[in-house]
Amino acid sequence: MVGAGAILWQILIGLVYVIAALYMLVLPVAGVVALTLVLAFYIAVEGVFELIVLSLPSAAARSGLVPSGWFGFVTACRPHLLSLAVEFTVGCGHVGRD
Repeated sequence: MVGAGAILWQILIGLVYVIAALYMLVLPVAGVVALTLVLAFYIAVEGVFELIVLSLPSAAARSGLVPSGWFGFVTACRPHLLSLAVEFTVGCGHVGRD
């Protein structure tokens, strides 16, 4: 059985989707800019959280199966660091300048 909180949450999410769709239909350029900023924020926050989680000592690092310390952190986080660098570059407006 689904609780009332879950139903309310689904209704609120549906309202957000409808409002976002109407906003993008009425103001397409502003809608695309807003969508880009929301996605950029989401990707940046996700990258920071992944870096935090990867920097925590894991059982594999404690057992010596993977490198630990700074080398292990950089090795494990290389794709995430690249993603954050690209996100920062796009977010600061360095891409697409004439």
